[in-house]
Amino acid sequence: MTRLVPQYRRLPATAIAFLSGNLLATANGSTVDIYDVRLKTLVGSCNVFDSVRIHGIVARLDNADSRCIEVLVFGSKQWTVIRIHLDNARVEPGTVFYVDDWIKAGHWVQDDKQAWQVALALAHNQVLVMDSTHGNCIYNVQCAERCILYAAALYGDTLQTLVVAAGTVFNKVLVWDAWTKDTEAQVRVQLSGHEGVVFGVRFGKNGRRIMSTSDDRSVRVWNLDEKIAETVFYGHGARVWSCVEVDGDRLVSAAEDGTCRVWRNGETEDVWRLCPKNVWAVAAHRDGRMVAAACGDGAVCVWTVGGRQRIERMDELDTIALPGPEQALNWPDRDIDPGSDSKEREFIRGFALTWDSALVVTNHGHILRHSTLNNSWGVVAAKYGALSGYAMVAAESKAGNVAAIGMRDGTV
Repeated sequence: MTRLVPQYRRLPATAIAFLSGNLLATANGSTVDIYDVRLKTLVGSCNVFDSVRIHGIVARLDNADSRCIEVLVFGSKQWTVIRIHLDNARVEPGTVFYVDDWIKAGHWVQDDKQAWQVALALAHNQVLVMDSTHGNCIYNVQCAERCILYAAALYGDTLQTLVVAAGTVFNKVLVWDAWTKDTEAQVRVQLSGHEGVVFGVRFGKNGRRIMSTSDDRSVRVWNLDEKIAETVFYGHGARVWSCVEVDGDRLVSAAEDGTCRVWRNGETEDVWRLCPKNVWAVAAHRDGRMVAAACGDGAVCVWTVGGRQRIERMDELDTIALPGPEQALNWPDRDIDPGSDSKEREFIRGFALTWDSALVVTNHGHILRHSTLNNSWGVVAAKYGALSGYAMVAAESKAGNVAAIGMRDGTV
């Protein structure tokens, strides 16, 4: 996994989208950052709004082979179209336009003259189709169900096929057609089952499935033809914000508990703990299994799903025992055999992993380090009395050269 962190800004990363090739766009406050995921570096940046947090980034990838692509960016009641040059990641800011309601989703759609326009889903279950160049409203559609939305998604390449999935505060997902100009649109499908507010909605790649996430900590996959939830996933420890479809048979969800979960065949395939709290958004590369997540600590994490083996049985785990006296350790005053059955038997009080080793604190006050590179034990400190009764251990996992140990007397 690659973890990308802005050097000067540590606001939460709130939106994310893959562009063309190796380029990835993320939102950090009111700024769009462009990363090259192959080089693992920031290659471009642009402040888009004035003191407004960005909540959505939508790239128009039909012209991905050209030297420049257009990207829709929105947040609060503002939206704009920026241009990103693919050869040097230079960002051209666009004119900022305003609407009268909170924007919950944005989408690129072609009008009757094959020109690309911007469709916006608003918080009161309304869709505006806007001129992408001048920002004027071409037409608007109000759903007959005038409820408050916490999430929305749009699907369809043309105005005649534009469909809305609206996630409501009443625990439902409403599906309606947005191609009836300047009139009220009726709800075509109502999907019920969530036991909490719907925080995230997204269409599957073929438009026949909808993924929704909720305050009830579930991820639900809805079949629009059958109008039922064909799969319900539970596993997150807090509210689930977002979900994306990956390579046809996997889903990746992002949640308040700081994790992304990979779901496959009705169960959890993998879990990635990315930050202490809130993975706000997740995106999938359209050409493969690469996934990127926008984290609450400002970092952006990129990895490939299906790249880790899942442990199914206990005998698939590697077991490492504390070293016995027969092992050649330069260990002063070590007079207890950890393999004995005495009341003084040595056991682990604290444990932490780094990228190449494990740091262990025992009940006898010893601090040991086990190298995973050569399967050997070493002594960091011996007979440190304050550690004998209680210890909490944390290590910096990337470099592995810094560790902290908390003791029962309150010292670290």
